[in-house]
This record gives sequence, C-alpha cells and structure tokens, in this order.
Amino acid sequence: MMQPALIQLLIAADGVDAANRLISSLRAANLGVRSAHVGNEHELAAQLAQAQWDVVVCYAGARLAPAAVLAALRRNELDLPLICVAADTDIAPPRADLREAIAPADHERLLLAVRREAEISQLRRQVRQLELQQRELEKRQALLFSSSATPIAYVQDGIHLACNPAYARCFGYDSSASAIERVPLLDLLSPDERPRARALLSEQVQGETRATLRIRRMNSSEEAMELCLMPVQYHGKTCLQLSIAAAPGNADYAATVAGIGQQDLLTSLDNAAHFLTRIEHAIRAAVQDNRTSSLLLVDINGFDDIRRAIGRSSANIVLNDIAHFLQDLLSEGDFAARLDEHQFGLLLGNGNPDQAIALARAIQGTLNSHISSAMLPALELSCAIGMALINAAAGAADNVLERARANLKDKPLNADGKFQYRVGEDLRHDAGVMLDYLRSALINRRFKLLFQPLVAINGAGYKSYEVLSRMLDRDGNEVSPAAFLPLANLNGVGEEIDRLVVGLALDSMREADTTERLIINVTSNTLMSRTFLPWLSDRMRAGRVASDVLVLQISEVDIHGNPAQALQFCRGLRQLNAGMAVSHFGCALEPFAILDALQPAFVKLDETLVRDIIYSAQQRQAIQDQIRQLHARRLLVIAPQVEDMDVLPVLWQAGADYVQGYCLQRPSDEMNYEFVHVEEITLSAPQN
Repeated sequence: MMQPALIQLLIAADGVDAANRLISSLRAANLGVRSAHVGNEHELAAQLAQAQWDVVVCYAGARLAPAAVLAALRRNELDLPLICVAADTDIAPPRADLREAIAPADHERLLLAVRREAEISQLRRQVRQLELQQRELEKRQALLFSSSATPIAYVQDGIHLACNPAYARCFGYDSSASAIERVPLLDLLSPDERPRARALLSEQVQGETRATLRIRRMNSSEEAMELCLMPVQYHGKTCLQLSIAAAPGNADYAATVAGIGQQDLLTSLDNAAHFLTRIEHAIRAAVQDNRTSSLLLVDINGFDDIRRAIGRSSANIVLNDIAHFLQDLLSEGDFAARLDEHQFGLLLGNGNPDQAIALARAIQGTLNSHISSAMLPALELSCAIGMALINAAAGAADNVLERARANLKDKPLNADGKFQYRVGEDLRHDAGVMLDYLRSALINRRFKLLFQPLVAINGAGYKSYEVLSRMLDRDGNEVSPAAFLPLANLNGVGEEIDRLVVGLALDSMREADTTERLIINVTSNTLMSRTFLPWLSDRMRAGRVASDVLVLQISEVDIHGNPAQALQFCRGLRQLNAGMAVSHFGCALEPFAILDALQPAFVKLDETLVRDIIYSAQQRQAIQDQIRQLHARRLLVIAPQVEDMDVLPVLWQAGADYVQGYCLQRPSDEMNYEFVHVEEITLSAPQN
C-alpha cells in the first residue's frame, strides 16, 4: 500500500476519546494526521466549507447521525469517503454512499480503511490536478506547434495526423496544413527514397532516429533534408513526431560529433545524461508495449582509497578496465554507462529479475580476477550492486535510479554471510530478522548517538541538544529508528534501547559544558516501566550528572494511549528534578486536556503544523493561537524540522521559543553547534 501524504481527517462523534485512539494509531503507523472534531450539523458545515478533507469518520449513535453527514456531503457536492464506526444493524438508511461500516472493536480494520480511503482521495485529487495541467499543456503545445519555425508533423502508419504551417511551407504548400495532411508521407519523398523510408517507418523506433532523405516538393523539385523521428503520444494516439531540418554538410562527421557528446570521455561508455535518456525509452517501451527491462548500479567499494594508493592515472586505467569488463558481459540490446566517479549503470533489455540477479552475482564474483592487477599488487576490487525493475509502474527515470540506489545502500546478509540482491525491498520488511539484528545490537552495544541543536530564538538559556539514536548493522551502516523502534515496542525491547541511549548520553555529559542540556526521546515501554526511573536516578548519581540538564521527551501519541502511566511517570521525573517534553503536540483532538496535569517543561509542535506555515495564513494563525495558549501555561515551545531559513521570522513572530532543523544544523556526532551568547555590558561614561 502506498504511503499517503498528510491525512486530513474529519471526525463526527459526541466525544473525543475514540477519535484520539484512532489518531494515535495513525501516528503510531508513521502517518501524519491533521484532524478536526464536529458534534453537530453547524460545526460540520463550517468544517466542510473552510478546509479540504480526505476522509470523514462518523460514529453511529452520536447526535450527528451518518444520514445527516451524507446529506451534508451531497449538499456541498463533495465526493469525500465516509466511514461509519458501528455494527451494520445500527446504520439507518440511506447507506449507499458509505464506503464501509466497521464495528467499534475492529480497530485494525478501521485503521486500514482510513489509510486506504485517504490514499484514494489524494490520488483522485492528484488526477484532477493532472488533468487540469494536461489541458493547459495541450493549449501551450498547440500554440507552440502552430507558431514553430521548425517543420513538424505527427505521423501514424505513414498518414499525417497533424502538421504545422512551417511543415506545409517546407513542401511548397500554403500555410494552411489541411491540404498536406491528406497526402501520405511517402508521396512527399523522392521515389528513390521511398523503400528506405518505408523500412524506417516499419521499424520499432525506440528513441530519436535521424535519417537524411530527399524530399519532393509540390513543384516536383527535390532536396536532401534531415528527418528526425521520435515516438510520442499525440491526443492519446501512439505515433511518430517528424521534424525536418537542413541536411548536415558531412553526415558522418555530424554523427561522430553527436556520438561523442553522448559518451563518457574516460571509458567511452554512455554518459549519465544519455543513460537517463535510454532509461526513459525503456520506460516508454514498458508502458506502451509491456516490454520490461532491468537496471543494475555497480558501485566500486573503497575506490577513493584505491585512487590515493595507486594515483589518479593508474586509477583511471582501472576504471577503464572495469568499463570494458562490464561491457563484455552485456548482450545485444543492453547498455552500460559511467554515472559517477566510480559508479556504473547497466540497462538490461531482459526484465527477468532472476537473470539480472545472476548477472549481479557474476560481476561481484569475477570483478577482481578480470581486472588487470599490474598496478594493484596488494589491493582487492569489490563492488556493491543495486537493482531496480523497469515496468509500466516504474515512474520517471530519476525514480528508477533512486530505487536502484536505495537497494544499493541496503545490503542485508543471508545465512551464509553473502549479500542478498533484493528487488524493491530491504531488511526492514522481515520482522524476525530485524528483531534478531536488534537484540544482537543491544548485546554488542552497536548504537551511536547523534546530536541536533535546539536554538533559542532569543539566544538565551542552555545549549540544548536533542539526542537521536541510530542502530548499526554488522557492516557499520546506520539503521533509522523508524525501521526498528515500532518492532522494539511491540516486543518489549524499547526500554532496553532507552537505557542504552540514556547511558551513552550521560557518558557524553561528563566532559561536556555545564551549560549543555540534553533532550532524550523515550518509548512507550519506558513510559509504562516501574524500574526505569529508579535506574535513572542511580545512573545520574553514579555519573555525577546534574538532573536539571536532562529532559525526557514523550510522544503525545504515547501519552494519550497511556494517560495514567504518563501522569505517574511525570510525577517521578519531577521528584528527580529532571525535565519533561511532549513531542508531536497538536495531533490529538483536545491536545490541552492532559497538559495541565502533566506540567511538562517543553512542548514540541508536530512537524505537520510547521510544514506549510509560510504558504498558509490559516496555518500561521492556528500556530499563533496554540503557542499563545501554551505560553499561558508557562510552557516553552519548540518548532521542529525547520528546513528553510525563511521560516524563522514567521516562527519568531508566532512566538516559538526554540527552533530545530536542517537549516540550523544536521544531526552531528558531536555537540559542536556555535550558539549565540547574549551578554549585557555596562559602559561607564568617561570622566572629565
């Protein structure tokens, strides 16, 4: 299932408890949610008028009945999907427009239904936008087509579908294209050229094809011209775009120059730009003719070290040898390219993944022995290989390359310790293997910490950092928490991870500046633990770390899922004089309900609230209202994932206290951000 974008969810219910459980489940599934709650028809009409929603969820038995919601949707002519939470017998007619009726206890089915319908709504909206863009593009294309000075025509099976005025004038007709459109293409060529042109048109033209032919004008005069054929879609029909230009003076020389422009100068393979064009042709063949192909990316491991050891000249010879080695492995119709300094691409005309994997294994197994090693007496060549299939669902050429690069980075091991080649999947999809990796990483302490600064907008206070953790696999590659934390929580391992991360963070504080403060995320397992806080107290006392420099951060999703345990945990933190922060704030329907009881020190807004703040006046006003209410409770507000410096003045105007994001600094191995110090200096007036 595709991951939908931010879900705009409208919930019709009497209370907010069931709705908050649904929102928490969606957040736990790594789905962004913006939601609103309505309890009567007036509130429903207001929400339908002022916002664009993806899904409406209503609860049968509430004051706002499903029939009333359906009537409001029809009245506003909205095609929003409506999901009703109730037993089938509780739903009164009409129910023809209901997408699904789900029992209250079937929570997983409700989660899947909301996610599916949100995806469908967003896809339907994208289709409407694309249709509008297509109509606008067709208008601009028609204008450019008619005003172009280049003779252009669209030809299908030798018959003209459309011609522009320049094309008509090229053959001696007047500017009106209607007369020449009735003439077959072969009749516009010299009789001697027609057999060659007929063979050219009967071929399966994949990319741009050029040929120099003599055309015959209306007055029977002939002239050699260069015809360029390109397969395209014109008004839904598969045809050839034909453009005509003056024939080059030396056709062989022109072809040689064009070929050089498509080659990598070092290896004589395709260059990256021309290889992208070949991938686009392969995608077109997959969509139009259902002919699949495969892409392999071959990345030479540690080539920078090899180049330093043997010198650039010898390294270039090695790259040339690798290029010839890869070229010799290819069959007719396959292509090789050099994409980067030491990365090669192979486009295989056969889309069978098993054959592509076999070729990948052959490359990895024989690469070192087939490269001349005269200048490599003590060095070994090895490579990592990523693969992507090119079929009708491949998307754009850049997407295909990114999928292959993603598979290149994820290199899971099988039982015998060799690399597995996977297509469109990685280790994260195998829960059992990931859990074994996780337990092994905990035993061997294969975790590392990254630090990202939280910068006070007024420049005062502690030097604050959020601690981020990364698990390391056996090769030392970093594994994102999104890949293992949900699985760890489900298997009760979250507290072990938190203890390891907190311990490493406290160790980093021993030699740190006393003005530094660390904000550490903890999981729901830790929230419900009765032994974590006593362990934390002993750990801080043993490390002689002041408790006021430590802040534990808990997600709003976990708090609303376990409110009693959250209250008890916060009371324990206050006894330790440690701080508490609530992250992902603002997703619950009544986010302020539990804050007064928790009394945290910080509140970090959910990133979805900050995402469109520059472009949406409504979003800016909503954030200002929330920050005003948080400040009234004496809470400090953190704005996360700020990636654009232009957002900072808007957040300052809204009243945010701290900002965090890539525009300030990416997560780093060290606490090395240069904070701005605010100092007050008193100057004495000079005495006479």
